[in-house]
Amino acid sequence: QILALENALNSPTWTASLNSADQADNPLSNVQEIQAEIRTFSANLDPQVQAQVMQTLAVITPILQGIQQKIEKAQKAEAQKAAAQKTGSEDTRAQVKAISEKTSQTADTFVKTTQESTKADISLVLATIKGDQAGIALAQAAKDQNDRAVDLAGQAVDTAATAVELAGKATTDKQLAAAASVANTAGNTVDALAETVKTTNTSAMMVARDNQEGAAKMQGLAATTESTLAAAEKSTQSSQNAIVLAQNEDTADAAVQAARTAEDASSVVKDVAQSQSEAAQAVADDDPGADAAIENTRQQSQTIDNAIQSLDESIEQTNTLMPAEEPADESADEPAEEAVDEPEQEEAPAEEPAEETEPEQPLPPDEQEDDTDPPSPV
Repeated sequence: QILALENALNSPTWTASLNSADQADNPLSNVQEIQAEIRTFSANLDPQVQAQVMQTLAVITPILQGIQQKIEKAQKAEAQKAAAQKTGSEDTRAQVKAISEKTSQTADTFVKTTQESTKADISLVLATIKGDQAGIALAQAAKDQNDRAVDLAGQAVDTAATAVELAGKATTDKQLAAAASVANTAGNTVDALAETVKTTNTSAMMVARDNQEGAAKMQGLAATTESTLAAAEKSTQSSQNAIVLAQNEDTADAAVQAARTAEDASSVVKDVAQSQSEAAQAVADDDPGADAAIENTRQQSQTIDNAIQSLDESIEQTNTLMPAEEPADESADEPAEEAVDEPEQEEAPAEEPAEETEPEQPLPPDEQEDDTDPPSPV
């Protein structure tokens, strides 16, 4: 297992995923340090040391798997980019080409964001190997926040890909308008989340370097980061509603309005996230204008609350217009089977208690549905 881990750390995939991390003068310094630690463990035959190694590997393995999942998400985005470019090249309409191009750019930004987010994963691996409890806590907090940002950014890319599909099949100007706004919203959202990841990494770096003053200043903007993540999620949800409503002529106007509301909100969030990222870097660089940058971000962050409010109102309105067939169709297959079974079971309800256990048999599918439901919501 130790040798397998060392081989994994030497693999081109691992190296490529971290090559752009730029966490130090030598971007691969962290990987090299991990390799050195593993070789040291490998050379020690003390049973107690080996037991500690196995325990450490058990903790590290999920982290490495998480990095692999991020790489897979980046690969998915690359495929979505290729599909968008194909749609744009085959469609003669300028709007479709513009939507395709915007989605391609969004996918590129997402790929870079996944790479940037792995800095916290690497730090967590190093801290775990070293047994640095303070470092583990710091890296874990940064990783959790980055993981959330990457997940939300991935959902935004998925929504952008759906917008390209809508644009390619669009038969009305309203559908094209909704698709364009959704694509722009996704772009703004991923840009904002990319800046959020940078801010998280910069703040974590200040704490790691014992820059207590700088870390304290950035702590004052923690609420801004949380608001950015919340607004990003709501922007994507509003966009997804718009995509559904745009497919029905009766709700096309509402779709355009919802898409534009999300676009306006995401633009505000993007500006604040960029301002926060710049403020964090100014603090890290001990720039004389850092305090002014932080205050500017704090003032701007108030606009996110207004954006979230408009998104909440838009989502509430569009939810009432969503076609009722959507949820019914998703579960129509399995309940239909249960409906056929139930009359047969009810025909002889009083024969034996054994038959009372038969109605319990359909329960596992329901439970299975419950297990699979949580990952699907935004």
